[in-house]
Amino acid sequence: MIKIAVCDDEAAMCEQIGQMTAQVLGQWREPFEMIHYLDPRDLLEDPSHLDLLFLDIQMPGLNGVELARRLRAQGSDCAIIFVTVLEDHMLDAFEVEAVDYLCKPVDPERLKRTLKRVLKRWKDNAEKSLFIQTKTWSRNVKVRDIYYCEVINRKIYLHTKSGVIEYYGRLKET
Repeated sequence: MIKIAVCDDEAAMCEQIGQMTAQVLGQWREPFEMIHYLDPRDLLEDPSHLDLLFLDIQMPGLNGVELARRLRAQGSDCAIIFVTVLEDHMLDAFEVEAVDYLCKPVDPERLKRTLKRVLKRWKDNAEKSLFIQTKTWSRNVKVRDIYYCEVINRKIYLHTKSGVIEYYGRLKET
């Protein structure tokens, strides 16, 4: 199930983006969970993991670009789609690795194409895993859960979301 958030200070816009997205995902029979945020600070305080975030840029207190920067600094790798009337922040979207930049009013066909790309990326990342086997144990680790890997004297240290996995081997065989 894909977890989606819409963050816009206008409730009507949150509802519109949510309905458009729900319609497309319903046609594709994709299960999803959606939450709306009217205040960007609430999104920063919510610990739930998101897969997709629709984000307005111009909001009181904390603009969308700054919110995206903070989310990335916290380690969030969710797909970000900016939805805004402002065209002059498009370059800022690249800095936070946004998937797309949609201008209001949102074109339903463009939204559909964007959602298709996001779902493909999400499914590809969700399915990739690394199988580790030693003489005494074996384990499957999802690639999306790996932060980084280091090798010291043939011992591999795999740093993951759930901790460090240590085993002997060769990196090219992993």
